[in-house]
Order: sequence, then C-alpha cells, then structure tokens
Amino acid sequence: MSNISKNCLDKGLNDRIKNYCELKEIIPADGISAVFSEDICLEDFKEIIKDNDRFKWAENSTLKKKIDALQLKEVVYIIFTDNFPFTEESIEKKYEKLKEDKIAICRKNNENNATDSQILKWKNLEENQEYCLYVGGSSDFTSRLRQHLGYGPESTYSLQLKRWWSEAKIHIDVWDITDIVGEDSTKRQIIEDILWDKYDPLFGKQGAK
Repeated sequence: MSNISKNCLDKGLNDRIKNYCELKEIIPADGISAVFSEDICLEDFKEIIKDNDRFKWAENSTLKKKIDALQLKEVVYIIFTDNFPFTEESIEKKYEKLKEDKIAICRKNNENNATDSQILKWKNLEENQEYCLYVGGSSDFTSRLRQHLGYGPESTYSLQLKRWWSEAKIHIDVWDITDIVGEDSTKRQIIEDILWDKYDPLFGKQGAK
C-alpha cells in the first residue's frame, strides 16, 4: 500500500471541506473510508477486450464486477504509483509523440498556469519513486477508469496509460460521495479540488473540466 493515500478522507481534510457552507456537518468526524482500493498492473491486464475496433470490459471482468456491485453514482478517486520510471525529459518525449498522433492526454502540471512548486516537482522527478498521478471525480467511474487505462476514445482527455506506459503499475482509491453530493454536482467538484490541493498530482486539471 502506498504512503500517498491513507485510504480515508482524513479529519484534517474533512475540516477543510467543512469550511464550505454547502458541506458543513455532512462529512463524518472520523472521515470517509474508501469503498474501493485496487492495484492494477497494466502489463497483465486482460479485463478489457477489443470488439469491432472498440474496447469494452470483458464479460468475466472481475474488476468491473467489483465496481458494479458497489452501485457507485458520485465518486472522487486518486490514482498513484510507487514505481514511476520517468524523468521530466523522458515524459516530454512521450508527450510529443502522443500529440503528433492526436491522442487527447491530460495536461502535465508543469505547464501553462503551473505554480513554482509544481514546476520544481517536475524538474526533480526521480525514477522509481512514489507519485500521485491523478485526482478526479466522476458519475460513471467504470467508464472513466477504462479511459485512464487507455482503452477509451483517443479524443477523450485522460491519462491514456497504455498508449505511453504499457507496463504501468498503479493503485486506485475511490470514495463514494453520493450521499454528500445529492443532486448538486458542484459539491463533488469542491471535494475533488481539495483532494487536488492535498495530493498535488502530476497530471490533470484542477477545477471544472
């Protein structure tokens, strides 16, 4: 288990969430435990298959069955790895190729409006270290996970992992926030943004997508 995620929205984080009047008193004092926590080795991943030039979950997919059984509606999630084999320079080369091939991969957080700390973090990337890759939220997690693994449309912005890191080993933690969000999706965005601030992912965009 990675040290990045405690598998729980901890009390400190909950206190920050409670500063938003929309969510005050809704988050339990002892935090929210992750409902789904899974290691995925992309090199051995056989649960998504090609069907008429499109990818879909295999009917016997144990991973999809686990997720479906939870009946998730609104979630936030973290994707991280404890074995990131890249430096800033090697990632730049991969991104150039992906852009040439018109693959919609999510942004690196060392460009555009990146903070000084984010830029420094990228410059100091070390191979085979632990990093948070992405923080997100979704109302259709099975579809979003498929996209991040690289089995979704080339035109959908996501991590697109298999297209540039086919041997990726990642861990995903997912929190069910359906009862907190209700019918107000802006609350999911608030929680996602606070997680983003806390874990400072290498990829993705903070704020409404």
